Amino acid sequence: TAAYAAWLPSLLAADDGASSRRSSALRLMKPPVRLIWGEADTVTPIAQGLRLSRLLGAPITRLPGVGHVPHIEDPVHFLPALDAAIAEPVR
Repeated sequence: TAAYAAWLPSLLAADDGASSRRSSALRLMKPPVRLIWGEADTVTPIAQGLRLSRLLGAPITRLPGVGHVPHIEDPVHFLPALDAAIAEPVR
């Protein structure tokens, strides 16, 4: 929609100093992160998920044939992936 299209550039181009906007800062973060990513995501493609996984040192579960909203598009596979991610010990 028009409002979303007008807002999105400010989100992507913002230079507010947030650590989450700098790859160098992401490498230093050590939060307990687990990623679940749809391999067919055209909004944030799997390549971005793999890069984020490497930067954070976080495991990633890839869901084949699933797009940007895996919990809605494929709850049958998403929910077990979420359960596994939650059960995984924090390193």
